[in-house]
Amino acid sequence: MERELAGIPVARIPSEYLSPDATAAQSGFLTNLQQILRDVKFNEQGYIVLPSDTYPDSNGSPTNTRLVDVELMASNGKRNIDIDPIVKRYQHDIARSVLSEFLMLGGGNTGSYALSKSKTDLFLRALESYIQAIVDVLNKQLVERLWELNGLNYDLMPTIVAGDVAPHDLREIAAFLRNLNGANIDVSSHPEVIQDLMDIAELRYNPDQEGDTDQTQLDKEN
Repeated sequence: MERELAGIPVARIPSEYLSPDATAAQSGFLTNLQQILRDVKFNEQGYIVLPSDTYPDSNGSPTNTRLVDVELMASNGKRNIDIDPIVKRYQHDIARSVLSEFLMLGGGNTGSYALSKSKTDLFLRALESYIQAIVDVLNKQLVERLWELNGLNYDLMPTIVAGDVAPHDLREIAAFLRNLNGANIDVSSHPEVIQDLMDIAELRYNPDQEGDTDQTQLDKEN
């Protein structure tokens, strides 16, 4: 896109600049001109500076023919590059490289909830794996090292645990519990399961306190 000049840059210079017997100054000028032709493009620095010297005629008088000239060797057709598809392609490539292509959904004519959810889940799983790798290093090289240096009991050593990257879908969990209930599987007799469910829902739950409250209510009634 930057090189879209509607043609190929062509330079014309005196033949002695191209001969094997060219001087160091002539060879250096040829090298600089080749670099200019190779790097010229559409940007704020796209320009070419040429000498104003012209060929002399037979009498030694100046003419209108320049010693050095540059032009574009263009075809008969004209190309018009659409920049927007190029920018969008690079945006998709960048998003795909970090598994966040779901951010591009909805910006065009395509996209669905199922596709967005699958891509989002993949991104979150990858993010959780990176976080877990960091947590494992901290537990091994920080917590365990501190316990060793202080001579503490390893049975009491804590561990760093990473939290959830994104909240759980409570509707899916509720549907799963209904299916369990339909299969005559009762989880109410498992406090640890209820505690995990409450943690997922970010709700407080204390079975011991609930039992004490019930007993207190019975005592008041009696």
